[in-house]
Amino acid sequence: MKPTAYRWNGILATALCLLAVLAAGCLVPEYGVGRDIMVFKVDAGGTEQWQTVIDTGGDDIATSMIQTADGGFLIGGDVRPWREDQSYGVFKIDGNGSAVWNATGRGDPVVAVAETAGGTVVAVGKSGVLLLNPAGNILDGDVEADGTLQSVLETADGGVVVAGTDGGDLLVFKRDRNLTEE
Repeated sequence: MKPTAYRWNGILATALCLLAVLAAGCLVPEYGVGRDIMVFKVDAGGTEQWQTVIDTGGDDIATSMIQTADGGFLIGGDVRPWREDQSYGVFKIDGNGSAVWNATGRGDPVVAVAETAGGTVVAVGKSGVLLLNPAGNILDGDVEADGTLQSVLETADGGVVVAGTDGGDLLVFKRDRNLTEE
């Protein structure tokens, strides 16, 4: 073969490899790829007690996790369904790692979660607060924010405080145990 033929064969092989890599994402069956959230519990000695995987079928990313009053766990994060836009995800697992409920939908990913003394779940996304009842059902109490929300904590009185930024300023707001703005 002539040197130019080797070059063209190399270019052709490279192009076919690139095409195969690009097509691979298109040819896999739906729900065939994606990142999942893995949660595991270890004891004080480092021995694994249990593990569980949360898989909504697309790319799932945990951004926050807390332990709940009943010994379970709340996990907030980013859910990207197969070939769709970014969405939020809030997941509840029990103290043994079994799924209890999940709430997902279109919107900003959850960056922080908290549980009030009354059991209300407060999930903070970039531009709003999502309120869920103890069974994981979304309440009518969605709260929109003008800034970028980044953190939520339960307060001593059973309410929550949310912090973030608004432009170059610190943004903080508090709600009491009835989730009434203070």
